[in-house]
Amino acid sequence: MKEIDEALKGASKRGTGNQGYPEYTAVISDFVLVVEDKADMDRQVRRTDKGLIAMDT
Repeated sequence: MKEIDEALKGASKRGTGNQGYPEYTAVISDFVLVVEDKADMDRQVRRTDKGLIAMDT
C-alpha cells in the first residue's frame, strides 16, 4: 500500500535513515499487520531493563 510505504520511508532498523521494509505486511479491516523476521532468537522480543516484555510502542 502506498500509505504503508510512505510511513516506512526513512524508517531504518539501525537508525541510518534508509528505507526499511518488514518481511510481511497486511491490512485486515482497520488494522495493519506487520511481521518482521529475525534470525536471532534474542531479537524476537524486546525487553525492559527489568527483563519484562516491553509493551510500549
